Amino acid sequence: MSRIGLLSLQLLVAVVVLGSWQLLATVPVFGHMLLPPFFFSNPLDVGSQIFDWFRTGMIWKHLLITLWESILAFAIGSLGGVGIGFWFARQPLVAAVFDPYVKMANALPRVVLAPIFTLWLGLGIWSKVALVEVLGAQGALDGYHLFHATRADLLRRLGRRADAARAYERALGLATNRAERAFLARRLAEARADG
Repeated sequence: MSRIGLLSLQLLVAVVVLGSWQLLATVPVFGHMLLPPFFFSNPLDVGSQIFDWFRTGMIWKHLLITLWESILAFAIGSLGGVGIGFWFARQPLVAAVFDPYVKMANALPRVVLAPIFTLWLGLGIWSKVALVEVLGAQGALDGYHLFHATRADLLRRLGRRADAARAYERALGLATNRAERAFLARRLAEARADG
């Protein structure tokens, strides 16, 4: 299939989903709203709100907070994961003692963690950072090529070219879209050339 054909089908899916959502949220079917407005908004109202946030500049504060939370979660998760992993690797007895607990924690559904961290740490930034840290440390995103591509970009910006190249290789191995694979191959070549 050509790139334009694929893009057309992807856009068609988006139009059908958004159009169906708009209809089901605003037009009664047999006298009943299938998506009641108390529980569901509609795409036009959502788009209008987002446009208003950009127009007033209100969204930038929230985007900055999200960026800060992501950076903290990445830093804490990376340091904690490497530190604990190194400790377990150097101390086989410690690893053996904690092994059942690590397996038990890994078996928990990730959805359960959000309310737990919210109860422990409150509604602020630290509950979100803890959740993302645990998701990253447990490998929940390991099979997602964009996670590795983002990690590679960060490593490259930090000047860690060899680590960035390995992360690009991982992302390239997971990516299936031809355009994304071409982009990642270019980034990988650049990282290797820089290193």
